[in-house]
Amino acid sequence: MNEDELRDLLHGAAGRGGTALLDHDAAVDAVVRTAAVHRRRRSVFLVAAACLALIAVVLPAVWPSGRAAPDVDVAQAQAAVLDWPTRGSLADDPSALDAVRRLAWTTPSAAPAVEDRQVAFLGDVEGSRRALVLGRGPVDDQVAGQWFTGPVGADPAALVADGPAERLDDAASSAHVPAPGDVLLVLVTPGDGVELSPRVEVGADGSVRRDFTPLTVTDGVALTSVGRPTVHGSSGLYRVVRDGGVVESRPVPVSFATEFVWSPPVLTPLDPDSEPPVPEAVDLALEGVLAQTGLTREQVQLDLLFSGALPQDAGDGTVDGVVLAVTLPDGAVVVSLSWADMQTSGSGSAGSCGMQAHPAGTDLATVAVAAECRLQGPDGGGEPLLVLYGPGTLDRLEVSDRNGTVAVEIGEVGGFVTARPAPVDGVLRSFIAGQQFTEQAVIGVRQDEIVTLGGRGAD
Repeated sequence: MNEDELRDLLHGAAGRGGTALLDHDAAVDAVVRTAAVHRRRRSVFLVAAACLALIAVVLPAVWPSGRAAPDVDVAQAQAAVLDWPTRGSLADDPSALDAVRRLAWTTPSAAPAVEDRQVAFLGDVEGSRRALVLGRGPVDDQVAGQWFTGPVGADPAALVADGPAERLDDAASSAHVPAPGDVLLVLVTPGDGVELSPRVEVGADGSVRRDFTPLTVTDGVALTSVGRPTVHGSSGLYRVVRDGGVVESRPVPVSFATEFVWSPPVLTPLDPDSEPPVPEAVDLALEGVLAQTGLTREQVQLDLLFSGALPQDAGDGTVDGVVLAVTLPDGAVVVSLSWADMQTSGSGSAGSCGMQAHPAGTDLATVAVAAECRLQGPDGGGEPLLVLYGPGTLDRLEVSDRNGTVAVEIGEVGGFVTARPAPVDGVLRSFIAGQQFTEQAVIGVRQDEIVTLGGRGAD
Protein backbone atom coordinates (compact mmCIF):
# COMPACT_ATOMS: atom_id res chain seq x y z
CA MET A 1 0.00 0.00 0.00
CA ASN A 2 1.39 3.39 -0.93
CA GLU A 3 1.15 6.65 0.99
CA ASP A 4 -1.77 7.94 -1.07
CA GLU A 5 -3.82 4.98 0.02
CA LEU A 6 -2.79 5.49 3.63
CA ARG A 7 -3.99 9.08 3.56
CA ASP A 8 -7.32 8.06 2.04
CA LEU A 9 -7.84 5.51 4.77
CA LEU A 10 -6.92 7.85 7.59
CA HIS A 11 -9.28 10.57 6.40
CA GLY A 12 -12.06 8.08 5.88
CA ALA A 13 -11.69 6.85 9.43
CA ALA A 14 -11.71 10.32 10.83
CA GLY A 15 -14.88 11.35 9.09
CA ARG A 16 -17.24 8.39 8.94
CA GLY A 17 -18.96 6.62 11.78
CA GLY A 18 -20.67 3.26 11.60
CA THR A 19 -19.41 -0.01 10.26
CA ALA A 20 -19.09 -0.42 6.54
CA LEU A 21 -19.34 -3.73 4.75
CA LEU A 22 -16.74 -3.44 2.01
CA ASP A 23 -15.13 -6.77 1.22
CA HIS A 24 -11.37 -6.91 0.69
CA ASP A 25 -11.47 -6.58 -3.10
CA ALA A 26 -13.99 -3.76 -3.01
CA ALA A 27 -11.88 -1.93 -0.45
CA VAL A 28 -8.79 -2.23 -2.62
CA ASP A 29 -10.72 -1.01 -5.64
CA ALA A 30 -12.10 1.95 -3.71
CA VAL A 31 -8.62 2.99 -2.62
CA VAL A 32 -7.05 2.48 -6.03
CA ARG A 33 -9.77 4.53 -7.70
CA THR A 34 -9.12 7.47 -5.39
CA ALA A 35 -5.31 7.44 -5.30
CA ALA A 36 -3.51 10.43 -6.82
CA VAL A 37 -0.01 10.64 -8.23
CA HIS A 38 1.77 13.27 -6.15
CA ARG A 39 3.52 12.35 -2.90
CA ARG A 40 3.30 15.69 -1.10
CA ARG A 41 0.26 17.25 -2.78
CA ARG A 42 -2.66 15.11 -3.70
CA SER A 43 -6.45 15.02 -3.86
CA VAL A 44 -7.84 12.89 -1.08
CA PHE A 45 -11.23 11.24 -1.50
CA LEU A 46 -12.74 10.07 1.74
CA VAL A 47 -13.33 6.33 1.68
CA ALA A 48 -15.05 3.94 4.03
CA ALA A 49 -13.67 3.10 7.45
CA ALA A 50 -13.91 -0.57 6.58
CA CYS A 51 -10.96 -0.13 4.26
CA LEU A 52 -8.82 0.14 7.37
CA ALA A 53 -8.79 -3.62 7.55
CA LEU A 54 -6.08 -3.34 4.91
CA ILE A 55 -3.69 -1.39 7.13
CA ALA A 56 -2.75 -1.26 10.80
CA VAL A 57 -4.13 2.10 11.84
CA VAL A 58 -4.99 2.59 15.51
CA LEU A 59 -8.62 3.69 15.82
CA PRO A 60 -10.80 4.89 18.69
CA ALA A 61 -12.74 2.42 20.79
CA VAL A 62 -16.28 1.93 19.54
CA TRP A 63 -19.24 -0.32 20.19
CA PRO A 64 -19.16 -3.67 18.34
CA SER A 65 -21.49 -2.02 15.82
CA GLY A 66 -18.84 0.61 15.15
CA ARG A 67 -20.92 3.41 16.64
CA ALA A 68 -19.79 5.76 19.37
CA ALA A 69 -20.74 4.95 22.93
CA PRO A 70 -23.92 6.52 24.34
CA ASP A 71 -23.59 9.81 26.16
CA VAL A 72 -25.49 8.55 29.19
CA ASP A 73 -25.86 5.16 30.79
CA VAL A 74 -28.99 4.08 28.97
CA ALA A 75 -29.66 0.53 27.83
CA GLN A 76 -29.49 0.63 24.06
CA ALA A 77 -32.59 -0.99 22.65
CA GLN A 78 -32.21 -3.17 19.59
CA ALA A 79 -33.47 -0.95 16.80
CA ALA A 80 -35.87 -2.62 14.41
CA VAL A 81 -34.82 -0.72 11.30
CA LEU A 82 -36.59 -3.29 9.17
CA ASP A 83 -39.83 -2.13 10.79
CA TRP A 84 -39.25 1.47 9.80
CA PRO A 85 -41.97 2.92 7.58
CA THR A 86 -41.06 4.26 4.16
CA ARG A 87 -40.64 8.03 4.30
CA GLY A 88 -39.93 10.79 1.80
CA SER A 89 -41.79 12.61 -0.95
CA LEU A 90 -41.91 9.45 -3.13
CA ALA A 91 -42.89 7.07 -0.33
CA ASP A 92 -46.29 6.44 -1.96
CA ASP A 93 -44.96 5.84 -5.50
CA PRO A 94 -44.85 2.04 -6.05
CA SER A 95 -42.94 2.22 -9.34
CA ALA A 96 -40.29 4.52 -7.83
CA LEU A 97 -39.89 2.24 -4.82
CA ASP A 98 -39.52 -0.80 -7.05
CA ALA A 99 -36.87 0.99 -9.11
CA VAL A 100 -34.64 1.81 -6.16
CA ARG A 101 -34.97 -1.73 -4.78
CA ARG A 102 -33.28 -2.93 -7.97
CA LEU A 103 -30.36 -0.48 -7.86
CA ALA A 104 -26.82 -1.87 -7.69
CA TRP A 105 -25.11 -1.62 -4.29
CA THR A 106 -21.54 -0.42 -3.81
CA THR A 107 -20.73 -3.76 -2.17
CA PRO A 108 -22.47 -6.59 -4.02
CA SER A 109 -21.43 -9.12 -1.37
CA ALA A 110 -23.44 -7.20 1.25
CA ALA A 111 -26.51 -6.66 -0.91
CA PRO A 112 -29.71 -8.49 0.05
CA ALA A 113 -31.69 -10.27 -2.62
CA VAL A 114 -33.86 -7.78 -4.52
CA GLU A 115 -37.06 -9.40 -3.31
CA ASP A 116 -35.90 -9.00 0.31
CA ARG A 117 -35.09 -5.29 0.07
CA GLN A 118 -37.25 -2.53 1.49
CA VAL A 119 -37.07 1.22 1.17
CA ALA A 120 -36.75 3.33 4.32
CA PHE A 121 -36.57 6.66 2.50
CA LEU A 122 -37.09 7.95 -1.02
CA GLY A 123 -37.60 11.55 -1.90
CA ASP A 124 -36.25 15.01 -2.61
CA VAL A 125 -34.55 17.02 0.09
CA GLU A 126 -32.61 20.23 -0.23
CA GLY A 127 -30.28 19.89 -3.21
CA SER A 128 -30.66 16.16 -3.88
CA ARG A 129 -32.87 13.14 -4.29
CA ARG A 130 -31.97 10.36 -1.85
CA ALA A 131 -32.95 6.81 -1.03
CA LEU A 132 -32.08 4.37 1.74
CA VAL A 133 -32.61 0.70 0.94
CA LEU A 134 -32.48 -1.94 3.72
CA GLY A 135 -32.41 -5.69 3.98
CA ARG A 136 -30.77 -8.76 5.43
CA GLY A 137 -27.63 -9.52 3.50
CA PRO A 138 -26.10 -12.88 2.70
CA VAL A 139 -23.27 -12.46 5.25
CA ASP A 140 -24.39 -13.86 8.62
CA ASP A 141 -27.89 -12.54 8.01
CA GLN A 142 -26.67 -9.02 8.82
CA VAL A 143 -29.03 -6.10 8.36
CA ALA A 144 -27.45 -3.73 5.86
CA GLY A 145 -28.41 -0.37 4.39
CA GLN A 146 -27.30 1.40 1.23
CA TRP A 147 -27.77 5.09 0.50
CA PHE A 148 -28.36 6.26 -3.07
CA THR A 149 -28.35 9.80 -4.38
CA GLY A 150 -28.88 11.96 -7.43
CA PRO A 151 -30.06 15.44 -8.40
CA VAL A 152 -33.50 16.67 -7.39
CA GLY A 153 -36.13 15.13 -9.65
CA ALA A 154 -33.82 12.38 -10.92
CA ASP A 155 -35.31 9.15 -12.27
CA PRO A 156 -35.25 6.76 -9.26
CA ALA A 157 -33.71 4.12 -11.53
CA ALA A 158 -30.80 6.50 -12.20
CA LEU A 159 -29.79 7.05 -8.57
CA VAL A 160 -26.29 5.85 -7.71
CA ALA A 161 -24.91 4.26 -4.56
CA ASP A 162 -23.18 6.80 -2.32
CA GLY A 163 -20.68 5.24 0.04
CA PRO A 164 -20.39 1.64 1.21
CA ALA A 165 -23.17 -0.52 2.52
CA GLU A 166 -23.65 0.08 6.24
CA ARG A 167 -24.33 -2.50 8.91
CA LEU A 168 -27.50 -1.60 10.81
CA ASP A 169 -28.28 -4.62 13.01
CA ASP A 170 -28.37 -2.64 16.26
CA ALA A 171 -28.84 0.84 14.81
CA ALA A 172 -31.11 3.49 16.23
CA SER A 173 -30.47 5.70 13.21
CA SER A 174 -28.95 6.03 9.77
CA ALA A 175 -27.56 9.32 8.50
CA HIS A 176 -26.34 10.60 5.18
CA VAL A 177 -24.51 13.64 3.80
CA PRO A 178 -23.90 13.67 0.04
CA ALA A 179 -21.31 15.88 -1.67
CA PRO A 180 -20.71 18.77 -1.31
CA GLY A 181 -21.37 17.79 2.28
CA ASP A 182 -23.59 20.35 3.96
CA VAL A 183 -27.11 18.84 4.21
CA LEU A 184 -27.54 16.14 6.87
CA LEU A 185 -30.47 13.73 6.79
CA VAL A 186 -31.02 11.49 9.83
CA LEU A 187 -33.57 8.68 9.91
CA VAL A 188 -34.80 7.38 13.26
CA THR A 189 -37.78 5.46 14.57
CA PRO A 190 -40.85 7.74 14.56
CA GLY A 191 -41.14 9.24 18.02
CA ASP A 192 -37.39 9.43 18.65
CA GLY A 193 -35.61 12.77 18.90
CA VAL A 194 -32.35 13.91 17.32
CA GLU A 195 -29.87 16.40 18.77
CA LEU A 196 -26.86 17.90 16.99
CA SER A 197 -23.54 19.21 18.27
CA PRO A 198 -21.47 21.00 15.62
CA ARG A 199 -18.13 20.71 17.39
CA VAL A 200 -16.19 20.19 20.62
CA GLU A 201 -15.83 23.43 22.56
CA VAL A 202 -12.49 23.89 24.35
CA GLY A 203 -12.59 26.68 26.92
CA ALA A 204 -9.74 29.02 27.80
CA ASP A 205 -9.60 27.22 31.14
CA GLY A 206 -8.88 23.90 29.41
CA SER A 207 -12.42 22.57 29.80
CA VAL A 208 -14.06 20.59 26.99
CA ARG A 209 -17.73 20.15 26.22
CA ARG A 210 -20.29 19.63 23.48
CA ASP A 211 -23.42 21.73 23.19
CA PHE A 212 -26.40 19.88 21.67
CA THR A 213 -29.40 21.47 19.98
CA PRO A 214 -32.61 19.52 19.31
CA LEU A 215 -33.49 19.18 15.63
CA THR A 216 -36.97 19.27 14.16
CA VAL A 217 -37.97 15.64 13.55
CA THR A 218 -41.00 14.86 11.41
CA ASP A 219 -42.15 11.24 11.21
CA GLY A 220 -38.66 10.13 12.22
CA VAL A 221 -36.87 12.33 9.66
CA ALA A 222 -34.46 15.09 10.71
CA LEU A 223 -32.99 17.41 8.09
CA THR A 224 -30.53 20.22 8.78
CA SER A 225 -27.61 22.11 7.32
CA VAL A 226 -24.16 21.32 8.71
CA GLY A 227 -20.73 22.78 8.17
CA ARG A 228 -18.92 21.25 5.24
CA PRO A 229 -16.19 18.88 6.36
CA THR A 230 -12.58 19.85 6.01
CA VAL A 231 -9.66 17.65 5.06
CA HIS A 232 -9.63 16.71 8.75
CA GLY A 233 -13.12 15.23 8.70
CA SER A 234 -16.39 16.27 10.30
CA SER A 235 -16.53 17.85 13.76
CA GLY A 236 -20.26 17.25 14.16
CA LEU A 237 -21.90 14.64 16.36
CA TYR A 238 -25.57 13.75 16.51
CA ARG A 239 -27.38 11.67 19.07
CA VAL A 240 -30.70 9.88 19.21
CA VAL A 241 -32.96 10.52 22.19
CA ARG A 242 -35.66 8.10 23.30
CA ASP A 243 -37.80 8.41 26.44
CA GLY A 244 -35.51 11.10 27.80
CA GLY A 245 -32.30 9.08 27.40
CA VAL A 246 -29.58 9.00 24.74
CA VAL A 247 -29.58 5.64 22.95
CA GLU A 248 -26.99 6.35 20.26
CA SER A 249 -24.29 8.88 19.37
CA ARG A 250 -22.64 9.00 15.97
CA PRO A 251 -20.35 11.35 14.05
CA VAL A 252 -21.94 13.37 11.30
CA PRO A 253 -20.96 11.32 8.23
CA VAL A 254 -18.64 12.74 5.61
CA SER A 255 -19.76 12.75 2.00
CA PHE A 256 -18.18 9.84 0.19
CA ALA A 257 -16.65 11.75 -2.73
CA THR A 258 -15.55 14.98 -1.08
CA GLU A 259 -12.21 16.02 -2.53
CA PHE A 260 -9.40 17.60 -0.53
CA VAL A 261 -5.73 18.33 -0.97
CA TRP A 262 -3.28 16.87 1.54
CA SER A 263 -0.58 19.33 2.51
CA PRO A 264 0.94 18.45 5.91
CA PRO A 265 2.46 21.34 7.89
CA VAL A 266 6.22 21.75 7.86
CA LEU A 267 7.33 22.47 11.42
CA THR A 268 10.62 22.69 13.29
CA PRO A 269 10.55 20.99 16.72
CA LEU A 270 11.09 23.23 19.74
CA ASP A 271 12.92 20.52 21.68
CA PRO A 272 16.57 20.57 20.50
CA ASP A 273 16.88 16.83 21.08
CA SER A 274 14.28 16.14 18.37
CA GLU A 275 14.75 14.30 15.11
CA PRO A 276 13.20 15.39 11.78
CA PRO A 277 9.44 14.81 12.03
CA VAL A 278 7.55 12.37 9.82
CA PRO A 279 4.83 14.35 7.98
CA GLU A 280 2.20 11.63 8.42
CA ALA A 281 2.58 11.74 12.20
CA VAL A 282 2.42 15.54 12.33
CA ASP A 283 -0.61 15.66 10.06
CA LEU A 284 -2.43 13.00 12.05
CA ALA A 285 -1.75 14.85 15.31
CA LEU A 286 -3.22 18.01 13.78
CA GLU A 287 -6.15 16.19 12.18
CA GLY A 288 -7.42 14.94 15.50
CA VAL A 289 -7.65 18.44 16.99
CA LEU A 290 -9.19 20.12 13.96
CA ALA A 291 -11.64 17.29 13.37
CA GLN A 292 -12.94 17.72 16.92
CA THR A 293 -13.02 21.50 17.13
CA GLY A 294 -14.12 22.27 13.56
CA LEU A 295 -11.35 24.85 13.25
CA THR A 296 -9.10 25.32 10.23
CA ARG A 297 -5.33 25.33 10.20
CA GLU A 298 -5.37 29.10 9.65
CA GLN A 299 -7.28 29.62 12.90
CA VAL A 300 -4.76 27.89 15.16
CA GLN A 301 -1.10 28.22 16.05
CA LEU A 302 1.05 25.11 15.67
CA ASP A 303 4.13 24.31 17.72
CA LEU A 304 5.87 20.97 17.33
CA LEU A 305 7.17 20.27 20.82
CA PHE A 306 9.09 17.11 20.02
CA SER A 307 9.64 14.49 17.33
CA GLY A 308 11.72 11.38 17.64
CA ALA A 309 11.92 7.63 18.01
CA LEU A 310 9.17 6.13 20.13
CA PRO A 311 10.28 2.76 21.56
CA GLN A 312 7.96 -0.22 21.39
CA ASP A 313 8.42 -3.38 23.43
CA ALA A 314 11.84 -4.98 23.52
CA GLY A 315 12.69 -6.40 20.13
CA ASP A 316 9.96 -4.51 18.30
CA GLY A 317 12.09 -1.50 17.39
CA THR A 318 10.73 2.04 17.25
CA VAL A 319 8.17 4.15 15.42
CA ASP A 320 8.31 7.88 14.77
CA GLY A 321 6.39 9.91 17.33
CA VAL A 322 5.45 13.57 17.59
CA VAL A 323 4.05 15.83 20.30
CA LEU A 324 2.16 18.73 18.74
CA ALA A 325 0.78 21.75 20.59
CA VAL A 326 -2.22 23.40 18.93
CA THR A 327 -3.10 26.80 20.38
CA LEU A 328 -6.77 27.64 19.79
CA PRO A 329 -8.23 31.14 19.19
CA ASP A 330 -9.16 31.51 22.90
CA GLY A 331 -5.60 30.68 23.97
CA ALA A 332 -6.27 27.12 25.16
CA VAL A 333 -3.62 24.60 24.12
CA VAL A 334 -4.41 21.09 22.95
CA VAL A 335 -1.44 18.71 23.06
CA SER A 336 -1.73 15.88 20.54
CA LEU A 337 0.45 12.76 20.53
CA SER A 338 0.68 10.67 17.34
CA TRP A 339 2.99 8.19 15.67
CA ALA A 340 3.78 6.85 12.21
CA ASP A 341 5.79 3.93 10.87
CA MET A 342 6.36 4.74 7.21
CA GLN A 343 8.53 2.95 4.67
CA THR A 344 10.49 4.57 1.86
CA SER A 345 7.96 3.09 -0.54
CA GLY A 346 5.23 5.19 1.07
CA SER A 347 3.50 2.26 2.74
CA GLY A 348 3.14 2.07 6.49
CA SER A 349 0.85 2.69 9.43
CA ALA A 350 0.00 5.52 11.77
CA GLY A 351 -2.08 6.21 14.85
CA SER A 352 -3.03 8.68 17.54
CA CYS A 353 -2.35 8.29 21.26
CA GLY A 354 -4.77 11.03 22.24
CA MET A 355 -5.23 14.75 22.85
CA GLN A 356 -5.27 16.77 26.07
CA ALA A 357 -6.41 20.37 26.68
CA HIS A 358 -4.35 22.83 28.73
CA PRO A 359 -5.51 26.29 29.85
CA ALA A 360 -4.53 29.50 28.09
CA GLY A 361 -1.13 30.79 29.14
CA THR A 362 0.44 27.33 29.43
CA ASP A 363 4.23 27.48 29.06
CA LEU A 364 4.99 25.14 26.16
CA ALA A 365 8.57 24.70 27.39
CA THR A 366 7.26 22.76 30.41
CA VAL A 367 4.51 20.66 28.82
CA ALA A 368 4.64 16.93 29.48
CA VAL A 369 2.23 14.25 28.29
CA ALA A 370 1.48 10.63 29.15
CA ALA A 371 -0.90 8.33 27.32
CA GLU A 372 -1.99 4.75 27.00
CA CYS A 373 -1.16 3.91 23.43
CA ARG A 374 -1.33 0.95 21.08
CA LEU A 375 1.49 0.94 18.57
CA GLN A 376 2.11 -1.12 15.50
CA GLY A 377 3.61 -4.45 16.55
CA PRO A 378 2.93 -8.18 17.02
CA ASP A 379 0.63 -7.50 19.98
CA GLY A 380 -0.58 -4.05 18.92
CA GLY A 381 -4.16 -4.99 19.79
CA GLY A 382 -3.31 -6.18 23.30
CA GLU A 383 -2.54 -4.27 26.46
CA PRO A 384 -1.62 -0.64 25.75
CA LEU A 385 1.82 0.78 26.28
CA LEU A 386 2.41 3.77 28.53
CA VAL A 387 4.02 6.54 26.46
CA LEU A 388 5.57 9.55 28.22
CA TYR A 389 7.22 12.70 26.95
CA GLY A 390 8.75 15.54 28.94
CA PRO A 391 11.18 18.32 27.95
CA GLY A 392 14.61 18.70 29.49
CA THR A 393 13.36 21.72 31.45
CA LEU A 394 11.72 19.28 33.88
CA ASP A 395 13.74 17.51 36.58
CA ARG A 396 11.57 14.47 37.11
CA LEU A 397 8.41 12.74 35.94
CA GLU A 398 6.42 10.11 37.75
CA VAL A 399 3.28 8.17 36.96
CA SER A 400 1.20 6.59 39.70
CA ASP A 401 -1.78 4.27 39.47
CA ARG A 402 -5.29 4.80 40.87
CA ASN A 403 -4.07 3.75 44.32
CA GLY A 404 -1.31 6.36 44.37
CA THR A 405 1.47 3.81 43.91
CA VAL A 406 4.30 5.13 41.74
CA ALA A 407 4.54 2.85 38.71
CA VAL A 408 7.10 4.75 36.59
CA GLU A 409 9.66 7.34 37.63
CA ILE A 410 12.01 9.19 35.28
CA GLY A 411 14.93 11.08 36.76
CA GLU A 412 16.51 12.22 33.48
CA VAL A 413 13.74 13.80 31.49
CA GLY A 414 13.95 14.14 27.73
CA GLY A 415 12.41 12.43 24.72
CA PHE A 416 9.99 9.52 24.70
CA VAL A 417 9.89 6.81 27.35
CA THR A 418 7.61 3.77 27.20
CA ALA A 419 6.63 1.23 29.82
CA ARG A 420 4.27 -1.70 30.10
CA PRO A 421 1.74 -2.16 31.54
CA ALA A 422 0.13 1.25 31.54
CA PRO A 423 -1.19 1.95 35.05
CA VAL A 424 -4.98 1.99 35.38
CA ASP A 425 -6.34 5.54 35.82
CA GLY A 426 -2.78 6.80 35.91
CA VAL A 427 -1.71 10.27 37.05
CA LEU A 428 1.34 12.09 35.65
CA ARG A 429 3.26 14.48 37.90
CA SER A 430 6.01 16.82 36.73
CA PHE A 431 8.71 18.23 39.04
CA ILE A 432 10.98 21.27 38.78
CA ALA A 433 13.68 21.99 41.37
CA GLY A 434 12.40 19.13 43.47
CA GLN A 435 8.89 20.58 43.73
CA GLN A 436 5.76 19.21 42.12
CA PHE A 437 4.96 21.42 39.16
CA THR A 438 1.87 19.94 37.51
CA GLU A 439 -0.49 17.01 37.88
CA GLN A 440 -2.60 15.62 35.07
CA ALA A 441 -4.37 12.44 34.07
CA VAL A 442 -2.76 9.88 31.84
CA ILE A 443 -4.72 9.94 28.58
CA GLY A 444 -6.71 6.74 28.24
CA VAL A 445 -7.11 4.74 25.07
CA ARG A 446 -9.68 7.13 23.53
CA GLN A 447 -7.72 8.56 20.64
CA ASP A 448 -10.67 10.25 19.00
CA GLU A 449 -11.50 12.82 21.68
CA ILE A 450 -9.88 15.72 23.46
CA VAL A 451 -9.72 15.25 27.25
CA THR A 452 -9.05 17.70 30.06
CA LEU A 453 -6.09 17.60 32.42
CA GLY A 454 -8.42 15.65 34.68
CA GLY A 455 -9.03 13.08 31.95
CA ARG A 456 -12.65 14.01 31.15
CA GLY A 457 -13.91 14.11 27.59
CA ALA A 458 -16.57 16.30 26.04
CA ASP A 459 -19.10 13.47 25.89
